[in-house]
Amino acid sequence: MINFAWDFYQQRQIGELKTDQLSDSREHSAAIQRLEDRLDRLALINTAMWELIVARLGLTQQEIANQITEVDLRDGVLDGRIRPNDAPLKCSQCGRTLMQRHRTCLYCGQNHQPDTSAAV
Repeated sequence: MINFAWDFYQQRQIGELKTDQLSDSREHSAAIQRLEDRLDRLALINTAMWELIVARLGLTQQEIANQITEVDLRDGVLDGRIRPNDAPLKCSQCGRTLMQRHRTCLYCGQNHQPDTSAAV
């Protein structure tokens, strides 16, 4: 009788976990879909802005690409990402915070010039 009760309890626990996992999975899928929708919207907006800039301001594709590289390098890393201003760079040598205007660590002298050889 105890084995039956224990088996019943375990089966109920397994069922609850499966239900919880299914619910979590649906929530994650919905969150991913919202992010994909936002990404698609941002891509649409960026494409429209890019075309307007080229058409109305007469800028070349290369000039815009150069500006993208310049903005990308503002955080010291050419990685196709932009880091928020509240995330200071740390020296790879001594771990201290780097000044935004200086790419040489004031404490240990390590040079942190951005690598511009990577492709955009």
